[in-house]
Parts: sequence; C-alpha cells; structure tokens
Amino acid sequence: MLLMAVTKVVVILAALMLSRGRVWHLLILLLAFDLGNALLVGIGRYHTGFLASLSSRYQYGSIISTLPFVSIVLCMALARLPWPKFRQLLTVGVIGSLVLYCLWGWPKALVEFTGWRGTQMRQLLAAPSTVDPTVNVPTLDFMHIERAKALQRAYDLH
Repeated sequence: MLLMAVTKVVVILAALMLSRGRVWHLLILLLAFDLGNALLVGIGRYHTGFLASLSSRYQYGSIISTLPFVSIVLCMALARLPWPKFRQLLTVGVIGSLVLYCLWGWPKALVEFTGWRGTQMRQLLAAPSTVDPTVNVPTLDFMHIERAKALQRAYDLH
C-alpha cells in the first residue's frame, strides 16, 4: 500500500510539473476533489476502521480523479519514444492489457454477486417443495423457503 501511495504522489507531482495553463488548473481542481473526498470518507467512516474506509466503493472517485494525472505522465513518456508506430502499438498493448487485467476476475465475482442479488433465491422458489428445516431464504435466515413460496402465491409476486 505504501508503494501505491508513493507512486500516486510521484505521478501527481510529475503531472503538475509537466502541465501548464488550463490543464494545470484542472489538475489542481481534481487534486482538491480527491483530497476532499479522502477527508470526507475518513470522517464518515472513522468509526468502521481503516480497512473499511479502503473499500472499493469509496475509491472510484479517487481513481477517476487520478486518471488525468496518469494520462499526462504517460503521454509525455510516450512522446519521448522515437517511432510513432511503436508508440501506437505500445499504447494499444498497454490499454488492452489493462482491460484484460481488469476484466479477468469478473466471472468469479459475478457468480457470487448474482447469487446474492436474487439468482439463488429464484432457484429456491422454483424448486420442488421441501420439508428440510435448514432450507431458508438466503437473505432472511429466519424464514423457511416454503413460507416464502406461500407469500409469493398469496401476494402474486414474481
């Protein structure tokens, strides 16, 4: 985590030193947004502990506000390469690799997410009747699945 923090600080400082004019003002605004967001998350999630405040749901704004800094540093680094075709191929390769890396874990994550969001519940509701007392509604551990089926029929739920 410390290496990631140092890398982010170095990228932000490098982008600020490389940029001029309106771009510099935009980067300062994004930096203020990122710092303000971090402050508000720190205050709002103080009682839940440090690791809870590092949850991915609180990092989207920070990632989005950091991307322009990264793009400026990468553009300046790529501009130093001598061959334009090599720059294009390298850019496409890096972006493609990042996309594949980001999408790599989605199938596993989607199975758990869709199960939690209702797929498992619909499968249990469509299953034949059971008298097994351990088969409860996944999100409501106190309710037996047959009671849920009865409520579904009574209130015409789908």
